[in-house]
Amino acid sequence: MIVALLFLFLPLLMSCSTTEPQPVKIQTIYVRIPEPLLNDCRYPSFSGGSWGDVAIYARKLQEIINGCHRQVEKQRKYNNQLGSAK
Repeated sequence: MIVALLFLFLPLLMSCSTTEPQPVKIQTIYVRIPEPLLNDCRYPSFSGGSWGDVAIYARKLQEIINGCHRQVEKQRKYNNQLGSAK
């Protein structure tokens, strides 16, 4: 009879001995992109000798500058979003 009561109340005694884990507070820190990385794009100088080289250079230059400006605009937009979130 005592053994039966022990098995009946043992789970109740064990549940009282455990403590619930404390919640962990997570803090998210956003870091702004440094201003020197947001400077305007630089482009290579021309080193060709014919009109055909000028056309090739102009097309490559346009691609480089457009890609660079898209990247800088994304970075600036990210920084602006961080500034407005505070």
